[in-house]
Amino acid sequence: MPEETLKTDAASLWESAKAAIASCMPKSTYASWFEQLECEGFDSDVLKISAASDFAADWVRNSYSDIIQKYLNLAAGCSVKFEIVARKDAARAESLDGEAFSGRVCRAPRAGGALKAAPAPVINPRNTFENFVVGEGNSLAHAVSLAVAKSPGSAYNPFCLYSASGLGKTHLMHAVAHFIFLSNPSSSIVYISSERFVNEFIRAIQENNLTSFRKRYRSVDVLMIDDVQFFSGKERCQAEFFHTFNDLFEAGKQIILSSDRPVNEIPDLEERLVSRFEWGMPVDIQPPDYETRLAILSKKSEAMSAQIPLEVLDLIARKITKNIRRMEGALNRLKGYTSLVSAAKPLDVATAERLLADTFLQEKSSQTIGVDKIQKLVADYYHVEVGDLLGPRRPANIALARQVAMYISRKLTTHSLQEIGQLFGGRNHGTVMHAMSTVENAMKTDEYLAGAVEYLLKTVR
Repeated sequence: MPEETLKTDAASLWESAKAAIASCMPKSTYASWFEQLECEGFDSDVLKISAASDFAADWVRNSYSDIIQKYLNLAAGCSVKFEIVARKDAARAESLDGEAFSGRVCRAPRAGGALKAAPAPVINPRNTFENFVVGEGNSLAHAVSLAVAKSPGSAYNPFCLYSASGLGKTHLMHAVAHFIFLSNPSSSIVYISSERFVNEFIRAIQENNLTSFRKRYRSVDVLMIDDVQFFSGKERCQAEFFHTFNDLFEAGKQIILSSDRPVNEIPDLEERLVSRFEWGMPVDIQPPDYETRLAILSKKSEAMSAQIPLEVLDLIARKITKNIRRMEGALNRLKGYTSLVSAAKPLDVATAERLLADTFLQEKSSQTIGVDKIQKLVADYYHVEVGDLLGPRRPANIALARQVAMYISRKLTTHSLQEIGQLFGGRNHGTVMHAMSTVENAMKTDEYLAGAVEYLLKTVR
């Protein structure tokens, strides 16, 4: 068949597939990722589909290949091989150490070679503002995130999100990146964990490559750092990030940070960093109320195409109250059941309770841990009285037990530093921060202490 005819047939095939795809997904998703896809024709027996950029090609390939395959096969009436590539005229970013640094929403750039540990986080295309359920506990975080996404570098800079694990920090950070990229595909956006930043900084020092490292992180439009509490105690890395922060801020670039606690409660974090992090807008996310939990479950169930009865969603919403990620894990387990055996035995409340018994137990345990229980266990372990932990006495054995109890209380409860201090005889939050820092540092060199803390953590849990 002549090449021109083949290309015409290919274009017709692709348009038929695109029309079918458009009918089965949200308009916003289709407009974002499929409208810009073009058919380049067949190369041998492989249909070439091109995207506007390397990033867009990667995103569609990783997120929607199964959908494209399904509707291409239906349109052709047979199996069609295809490949998604960036268009030849798409802007190519500078190559770093043999790996393209996309200059857009991306995995973190490498500093002097591949790092096997701590892989860079990846933006999830499903974590958008449209998919985020707004409730009383997260409405401010959502509103500020949207404002930042609409006007990066000018509205709330830096933007600091903090909450316990599993409440939506990552979703909102991904949503901001997604929004900025769609609004301005040429934006240079880097989303990276603080651990990855630290590891790359260390590698850059080892390989005498700090100039390249600094150029990479100080020339972006948006820098997003996840879990900044990992900077605790890393003095040289904090100094490096301080100067990176200053350069970006003075250039009007957006900085977005997340943490598991307020930045002023992170032990061993330099005061100059704390003050800069608080320049913009620190916002916390609270656990969702019942109505919000049920709405989240309904929306995620629909997105999964999972046939979960409303009474089962109600059960999950009432049993799991503190962690959205745990709710999603429960849904995944139930979806697996409905896809495998529900035809023979439909999913009901009793079956769901049996399938999720361990998840519900884990949630209940996390809710019932109290500081008084921790104090009792630690006091018994160190052969002291609970009153000693609360009183003013400071012999070495009592001081250590008190600090360990404070450390575990901070790790396993939702109490603030100030609240924990009050529960330990009216001490202030600075005393708790000092205890956290002392125990964390001592555990690095004292194997006995590390083992004792690990044992106590498991026992309390």
